[in-house]
Amino acid sequence: MADCGICLEALEKPVSTPCGHIYCEACLRNYIISGNDALKSICPTCRQEFHIAIPDLAVVPEKYHDFILPTIRKLYIDIPSVSKLSKKVNALSTQVKVLSKEISRLDDRCDSYEREVQAFAVAERVTRMEMRALQNEYDRLSNKYDALSAVVHSPATPTHPQPGPCSGPCTASSSSVPSHRSRNNDATTCLDNTSVGGETAPPPVQPRPKRALPKSRTAQHSDVHSIPNVSKRPRISGVRGWITYQPG
Repeated sequence: MADCGICLEALEKPVSTPCGHIYCEACLRNYIISGNDALKSICPTCRQEFHIAIPDLAVVPEKYHDFILPTIRKLYIDIPSVSKLSKKVNALSTQVKVLSKEISRLDDRCDSYEREVQAFAVAERVTRMEMRALQNEYDRLSNKYDALSAVVHSPATPTHPQPGPCSGPCTASSSSVPSHRSRNNDATTCLDNTSVGGETAPPPVQPRPKRALPKSRTAQHSDVHSIPNVSKRPRISGVRGWITYQPG
């Protein structure tokens, strides 16, 4: 709704001047009364003069009565229904309340999520530290294992006792055995006293002397690959109930 140009408030019983400006009825009356002219007045806004005296209709011909109108006329301003606006305001107020509750709920959830994120960050930091410590321990054990493996497999520390020179009597094979057998039999060795892990090894065990094979066994060995001469089995056939021997 429009405001009054004199009191600068909402219009109460609005009236209009001939120039079209609108004021409160009481405000315009007080303004006109405060003037010095009883027949004329000016508009408070545009300073246009207008007559305030109305001629006597008794002395005016009747055909002009319809054209004689008061200079200050009352206005009837249509005010829109407030019920629709009230309903809209109530709906908006309800929506504001719902949104306020939703905002507060989201704030609470954000706070809880933030606490969970902080706890996860702390747990992740602790886990990374533990993983780094385990990695260092793994590297240390790997290096230790590699060092021990190198020591065990190095030639300086044999895992099995190596044959040494003979300290006692060693037997030789007979000349009647073939050369390849004599070379294998002649490689008889005696073990020295060696220390493994700081402890003294027991004295070496003397191998048993091997006797030479007799000539008969040597001949058998030499004829191992020869084909034996086996006589054929006689065939037996029957003729008219008689058994006849047929030499093979």
